[in-house]
Amino acid sequence: MAIAHYRKAIVLSPEMFQGYSNLGLVYIDLQRYQEAAQAFKQALALGADSVATYRYLGLAYYRLKQMNLAAHYYEKQVQVEPTSALAHNNLGFANAYLKRYEESEKSFKAALLLDPNLGNATRGLCLTSFALQKLDQALEFCERAETSFSDAAIEYLLGMTYLDLGRYGKSLESLEKALAMEPKDIKIFTALGEANYKFGRYQEA
Repeated sequence: MAIAHYRKAIVLSPEMFQGYSNLGLVYIDLQRYQEAAQAFKQALALGADSVATYRYLGLAYYRLKQMNLAAHYYEKQVQVEPTSALAHNNLGFANAYLKRYEESEKSFKAALLLDPNLGNATRGLCLTSFALQKLDQALEFCERAETSFSDAAIEYLLGMTYLDLGRYGKSLESLEKALAMEPKDIKIFTALGEANYKFGRYQEA
């Protein structure tokens, strides 16, 4: 019903952006992200609030895994809303997906300066710091992320960071936690094999 009424509003007042913005929000809720992106782009062309529209366009393209477009719109959001920690955080994850780790790191650090309690930015810095092989920094942020919210991804990154730092016992602890959460993840088994090898555990269990 909502979609039909918003479409009727657009037909009656095609020059007004509100109908397109409302339609885009419905499509976001329905996870129809391609249609959401089209609606928000039309709303933007008609003068819709740029901050919210850039945010939703970034989200729609992120969900579609069109990360170049997601990063483009999140960058636009940062430009018009530079004090938004979430805007910097979202841009950080889009760039991390694109393996633009140095840009991603800058975004996550900017997010944490604006909101030191933003857990997702801490997770992001765990990821990007390890990818950049800034191991001491990775350890700091991965341990902080584990304290606030632990999952298999964080335990894996923490285990790999310990492994690269030569702390094999700690690496095994974190990797075992990761495996308990994701018991069929091949990369965790591979990492456990390497950690056990370097720790001198060669025998089959």
